[in-house]
Amino acid sequence: MKQSLDFFATGRLLGMMAVVAMPFALAGALVAGLTGALIGTGLAVAFLTAAYAVAGRVIVRIFDAVEVDASTHPELCEIVSDLALRAGIPAPRVAVSRLGTPNAFAAPTPGGGVLGVTEPLLSILSRPELEAVLAHELAHLARPARAVATTAALFAALPGALSMRWGCDNYYGLRFRRNRKPTSSDRRDQVFGFWSALPAVVLVRLAASDKIEFEADAGAAALCGGPEHLCSALRKIDSLAGRLVTPINPALSHLLVVHPFSQTPLSRMFDAHPPIKERIERMTASDEETHAS
Repeated sequence: MKQSLDFFATGRLLGMMAVVAMPFALAGALVAGLTGALIGTGLAVAFLTAAYAVAGRVIVRIFDAVEVDASTHPELCEIVSDLALRAGIPAPRVAVSRLGTPNAFAAPTPGGGVLGVTEPLLSILSRPELEAVLAHELAHLARPARAVATTAALFAALPGALSMRWGCDNYYGLRFRRNRKPTSSDRRDQVFGFWSALPAVVLVRLAASDKIEFEADAGAAALCGGPEHLCSALRKIDSLAGRLVTPINPALSHLLVVHPFSQTPLSRMFDAHPPIKERIERMTASDEETHAS
């Protein structure tokens, strides 16, 4: 299983590298032919390597999270340490995000990783449910695919960051100023966001899949002795998805335990999560098969 998973992650990494390297290679070829294409490809590889090294830390900052310890969040840190011990992996650092929607994420960093939860998540889940969600994210962190997904997220978020720099605050069709009617400028930004986001969609789809989420769900169920608490936690989180403002780029949504946005056309393109109902049904069926045998 470990070998197949590594092969799976390697294939996705190569695909992502090809998508990122293509513009560099084409630009180099237009300027200096084959030599330029080779130089452009080399620059792309260097760019990817640098992004891989910093992506985890950048994602933590984008999610407005700060690292915490046992002095401020003893129960949270205790759960993470206990889960890591059971999983046989080094305990990651722990972070709490100020985003106003219940969710959780995991980001690999050099020398380890960070498990993050939002403040609303801590307030709506029981301890067993919180443990199950953290186990799901820990299962992601233990797999090479999460490093690929985090690097891809950094690249995929660039168009949105640039559009916001240019004043297109309606990028990806999300209006954060809800108390006004859409203008012609908003519609223009939506069209711009839709077409310029397509390369980012390709990156996200290369980095994330239903298979990865199902495996993390199964890993969490195994670590927690059953799926019931993860199922109830997913129901609670999903019931609030799209109802609360989530001021992050939708290109980062595949790093969260549940897709947090309302189902606009473009947010659906970035939704790499299988439906919550299907995730719960799979976990329940697998648990029933285990007990039957």
